[in-house]
Amino acid sequence: MHMSAATKSPPVDTPPEPAERPRAGADSAAPAAHRPDYARRTAWATITLVVLAMLAAAYIARAILFPIALAALLNLALKPIVAGMERRRIPSIAASGLVLAGLIGVFVTAIALLWTPASEWFFELRRPEVRRELAEKLRPLRAPVQQLNQASKEVEKMTSGEGETAPLRVQVEQPGMASLVLNTSGSLLATVVVVAALLFFLLARGDRFLEKLVALSPTWRDKRNVVALMNDIQQSISRYLLTITCINAGLGLAIGIAMWAIGLPNPALWGVMAFLLNYIPFVGAAAGACLVFVVALIEWDVAYALVAPGAYLAVNVVEANLVTPALLGRSTNLNPVAILLSLTLWGWMWGLGGVFLAIPLLVVAKIICEHIEPLHSFGQLIAD
Repeated sequence: MHMSAATKSPPVDTPPEPAERPRAGADSAAPAAHRPDYARRTAWATITLVVLAMLAAAYIARAILFPIALAALLNLALKPIVAGMERRRIPSIAASGLVLAGLIGVFVTAIALLWTPASEWFFELRRPEVRRELAEKLRPLRAPVQQLNQASKEVEKMTSGEGETAPLRVQVEQPGMASLVLNTSGSLLATVVVVAALLFFLLARGDRFLEKLVALSPTWRDKRNVVALMNDIQQSISRYLLTITCINAGLGLAIGIAMWAIGLPNPALWGVMAFLLNYIPFVGAAAGACLVFVVALIEWDVAYALVAPGAYLAVNVVEANLVTPALLGRSTNLNPVAILLSLTLWGWMWGLGGVFLAIPLLVVAKIICEHIEPLHSFGQLIAD
């Protein structure tokens, strides 16, 4: 039986399976999954570059930025006092002038009272006979150091090679003490003048600057965040600096009484020294103990001279473990590793002034990290 061609069904093209069909957006789905990670890495890279640029600028312009930073921190500490005087209907300019005059008067009085004993001890330690006496008393402790020096010389001789021509040594002559004192005094006086002028204007007109900063913020949320950040920084720094100053004053008084009790001359000088050095955690206590040990070694033998640094460190241990945690609480607790890194970094960039400002600057960085969401993890590293 023959089938006609008309009855034959034409071949039908089978459509591709749904799985084989190209899906719209399939190529863009894979990159889209990696976009959050890419954005996060980009944000961290940008933040790292910004921080490095700021640190480089702080190092290059340290002669300008250090007085500004010091004046800003002093403004945060003294602003509550000025605000209290303004509430008593004292004009802001008069209140700022009175606070600044009182601060300068305290420092001038302290320097006038302590200049004579400090200069006497300084010149006493420069006398050759005093240094020979100190070396004689420290002779039992010098044996290990001499052995170490001898070993290092032997290693240097072995590594340099025998018979080789010794390298030419170039010695740069250092400036004299008088020139060093004059240069340091000139730069210090200029810094004091700049800090005093900036501090006066910040105390008198600092609120206007904050109002303009808030006005520049584009949205209401940004304005609220700026106000909250500035208020938190001001309250935390003022509370921290004023509390630490009171703690250091009590510590200086206790150490002065302790040095007077053991018979060390000029106990007021060592009390003021302890007050200033305690602004530097860890390092300040060790430096103060070494200084009182050297002074006690001039007066007594080694056995009794060890009583002075022992009493100094004992008072510091009580203050660091009992008094400071009880008064400051955990609101400004910082990681000890972060503290040491901050002391090293700012000390290298700004010298001794940077060491004094290292902890307040670290507190400011911690508060900023707590208010900016991408920096929360970094703020947790800074916190204890």
